[in-house]
Amino acid sequence: MNAVVYKSNTGFTEKYARLLGERTGLPVMPLEEARRLPQGTDIVFLGWVMAGNVMGLKTAVRRFHVCVVCSVGMIDPSEEQIASARTACAVA
Repeated sequence: MNAVVYKSNTGFTEKYARLLGERTGLPVMPLEEARRLPQGTDIVFLGWVMAGNVMGLKTAVRRFHVCVVCSVGMIDPSEEQIASARTACAVA
């Protein structure tokens, strides 16, 4: 992986991204600044959850090779909701 890229709303996702960056030694940047990375760069992506979607993920997937996705927020932990979130985010 070459970078940790995040999309934050309230700041919590940014905090988790920075912690991950400290632990891995990878550079950390918001999705808006990540445009300077070459297309197809391997990244870890963190985004906040709204209505079962990881915000910013679709944009990140179009530009980068997203190796890992982390979502920050709350969803109902039922199997049905998890399956719905995976489908909405196009995650296997």
